[in-house]
Amino acid sequence: DVQRVLVPEHWLHQKIQITATIQDIRTTKTYTRLRLKGVVNQQGEALDGLLDVYAYRNKQVLSPMMSVQMQVNLHLPRNKLNPDGFDYEQYIFDQHVAATGSVAGDVSLLSQEHSLLHDLRSNIAAALLGVDEEAQGVLLALLLADRSQIPLQIDDAFAASGASHLLAIS
Repeated sequence: DVQRVLVPEHWLHQKIQITATIQDIRTTKTYTRLRLKGVVNQQGEALDGLLDVYAYRNKQVLSPMMSVQMQVNLHLPRNKLNPDGFDYEQYIFDQHVAATGSVAGDVSLLSQEHSLLHDLRSNIAAALLGVDEEAQGVLLALLLADRSQIPLQIDDAFAASGASHLLAIS
């Protein structure tokens, strides 16, 4: 496990060009987190572990299994200074994430493979486009585990009623 999260020093604290495959995406209103696998830098060096990179103000439509190229600024994961808080370093280690960072500029699409799951998720999301915005957010959360479209007042109502666990289970 330790070998999977080792990152050479020359990968850190500077902008580097990488190519990778998107394994997972999490989108919020302020950022898109890309979990990348098969990461290779421009010198051809491969990284054993995964990367979590954050794209802010991203307007691109990205999906898992896309092969991408981007410039990133990486650092090692670190805990906040709260000693009784969530152990982020241990969590990220257990996920085999070697480093985290941010995307500098745009993400270039190199190729795209579609999985059956991705196609089904896309079809469900497309079918919900005509639904009322609030209902659409709740349905996306329940059906596709995408909480990014739930309006704040609806999210608060779920929390106040004690029904937030329904969204968490999704």
